[in-house]
Amino acid sequence: MTNQGKRLFLALGFNRKIQRQISQYQNQFATWGSLVSTTNLHQTLAFLGQLGEEQEQQLRLWCRQISAAGFKQTCDHFGYWRKPQIIYLAPGVPPPQLLSLVTSLHQITDALGIEREQRPYQPHITLCRKVRQPPELADLAVDISFHADHFALFQSRSEATGVRYIELERWPLLGN
Repeated sequence: MTNQGKRLFLALGFNRKIQRQISQYQNQFATWGSLVSTTNLHQTLAFLGQLGEEQEQQLRLWCRQISAAGFKQTCDHFGYWRKPQIIYLAPGVPPPQLLSLVTSLHQITDALGIEREQRPYQPHITLCRKVRQPPELADLAVDISFHADHFALFQSRSEATGVRYIELERWPLLGN
């Protein structure tokens, strides 16, 4: 670890079965840009940036106290954002339990003085990066459902082979 701490984020991670399902849809974009590694697929809940050891430990303590319900999420459409040049997978209607979890996490980060994006939360799973031309996605069908039974703290680590996301700790969601 450097003196600057670790680059961290809170997210929903996926088991191998869900990763494979997402990957099957993701592969159709292989010629459009750079596919996100199957093992790196996740749905960010809160990006935290560089955190020092003390802030990280405080965050972990607070996350252990969260009482949030598990939920089913259905991702039913693809989208494209021009500025980050990404193709993503997203739910048409985010589950209320997801939005409640994100609100709780934002309250924690605010209480700990951790800066976060101020844009409204838009749940999505990044599938492909460096997509330079806006793709036509309207006619592409997708339907992936999963049950979120935990959330986790991840570290983003740059390596010679690219970025790797490492799960550091996970916490269960209620009803699981």
